Amino acid sequence: MHPRAVRHRLLGAFWWLVLCGVVLTAPIYGTALFEPRNWVASGVTNILIVSAWMLTCWLVSRWYSTVGILVFLMGLMPLVTYLTVADSLTERALNLSVSSRISLLGPLELMMGVLGGPVAALLGLAIALACFWGNDFGQIIITGHQLVLYGIFGMLIHRLLAALETHHDRLESANALLEQMTLRDASTGFFNRRALERDFTDFGSGLGIANSVAEQLKFAFAMWDVDGLKHINDSLGHSAGDHHLEGFTTALRLASEPTDRLYRVGGDEFISVHPNSEGLQNLIDRVREQFAAVSVGWVMMSDHDLDALLLETDALMYADKKMRRQNVIG
Repeated sequence: MHPRAVRHRLLGAFWWLVLCGVVLTAPIYGTALFEPRNWVASGVTNILIVSAWMLTCWLVSRWYSTVGILVFLMGLMPLVTYLTVADSLTERALNLSVSSRISLLGPLELMMGVLGGPVAALLGLAIALACFWGNDFGQIIITGHQLVLYGIFGMLIHRLLAALETHHDRLESANALLEQMTLRDASTGFFNRRALERDFTDFGSGLGIANSVAEQLKFAFAMWDVDGLKHINDSLGHSAGDHHLEGFTTALRLASEPTDRLYRVGGDEFISVHPNSEGLQNLIDRVREQFAAVSVGWVMMSDHDLDALLLETDALMYADKKMRRQNVIG
């Protein structure tokens, strides 16, 4: 699975974990409702604050997943300090022990470093240290040092995940390029026999030929044979033969539609598959206007049995070749 997909699933699971946390801690804060305290400090207000903040950030994350979670974490840092047993905001900050604050704020700083990198880690550190306002300077230095370690560790994980995503993207690109190289004829750029066989067996590749025929769409299947290629190679050399072959491939490529599929299946044999079968005869005429030395046989595809199509079009192609020779002699 792609690291980006794993990351996306983890970000989606984050909000479920937050929701579970709110539900599990609701009874704890809810007990404050029965104590003789004002409404602002009641447990219900605490739950509403966290729930409203969570809902707001969740809505943001629907469009910008990482941003929504980072904003939630930044807001959660002062909130975890605020939601303590003391009555006022100042007392809440002072009554949290250093170890308790680190246990609460450290993982949040770690998550900000993982999700947002250096900028988010520094911003989270500043917010976390602000929660220690009112403590002596020595405690702030000690706590800040530990939170910096959390942030550095988070940034390292962020860099590692980014490197894994980049490596995976490059690997996928290389695999895609390698697959294309194995499906293409190097000299003409047409698809090769392997691609032809894949397109007729794999319903999800190429034009979806097998699937399209099964849906009774009108496809035409044509076999082309370049006349005289062997004679040119033997008498004038392979360079002249390549030039002769290039004349045909250029003519076929220019006459074809973008939706047509072109294959080279042998030295001088080619296959073309045409979704728009009604214009096939016009295509053959246009090819022969540019390159006359070619024989062709074609059929309408009634099924996707490749072997049967090759046998039928091969017979028609040789019949066309024989007729053209007789016309030349006559």
